[in-house]
This record gives sequence, structure tokens and C-alpha cells, in this order.
Amino acid sequence: MVDKDRMDQLPSEQVIAEVKRHLQANPKTVFLIGGAKEVPYDEIIKALNLLHSAGVKSVGLMTQPI
Repeated sequence: MVDKDRMDQLPSEQVIAEVKRHLQANPKTVFLIGGAKEVPYDEIIKALNLLHSAGVKSVGLMTQPI
């Protein structure tokens, strides 16, 4: 979800581009990751790694849905 717009199953390259764009616009952008119970933990790790590779220094993990 980006700016409250749901974005499902984006290619890694697009995720990185979106993240970089948001960081350039606002370096203090807050990044949160939330996953349904059915989502394997390794998918969450992949998302964390993508954010890190895009330059995100800190990521919050959500426990409640938005």
C-alpha cells in the first residue's frame, strides 16, 4: 500500500523505484510492513531486503491491519 493506495504483487524493480521516489520526495517517509497470517515469513524478509536495498534505514512491522 502506498499513500493508502493498495499495490499488489509489484515486480521488485518497481517496488525499489517507488521507494526511492518516496525517499527523494521526503527522506523521513515511514515504511511499514504487514502480512496476513498466510504469508510465509520468508516473503516478509524479502520485502525487508527490498526496502533496505532501496535505501530505507528503518522499517516498522505492523500487527494490526490498516
